Amino acid sequence: MLVLIILSALKRLSPGIFIMLLLVFFCFFLFQFKKSPPKIPYKAIALATVLFLFGAFLIIIGSLLLAGYISKGEANQAVPFLIIGILMFLPGFYHLRIAFYAYKGYRGYSYDDIPDFDD
Repeated sequence: MLVLIILSALKRLSPGIFIMLLLVFFCFFLFQFKKSPPKIPYKAIALATVLFLFGAFLIIIGSLLLAGYISKGEANQAVPFLIIGILMFLPGFYHLRIAFYAYKGYRGYSYDDIPDFDD
């Protein structure tokens, strides 16, 4: 009902004003849903990189300790290195993978999925 009233009022306008109003409405509609460029969480990506690298280093050290290449002691010395290494490696790898896929533009991945520490 309201649409018919608006259309009947618009018919009374001159064609130039009618076209101009349509263009303004169409441009407003397009720019209303325009996305801003993504904000890249550099600090979170740097932290994920540190976690990934240090976790990988600890896993390698724990594996060498477990195999006996570094120390001929008991295998119990390697377990803390492996546990802490795995606990650091997994979240670092997970967030770096999200950052990489977001950088490459894969569908379903964005920088919004990475927690930001700039609060």
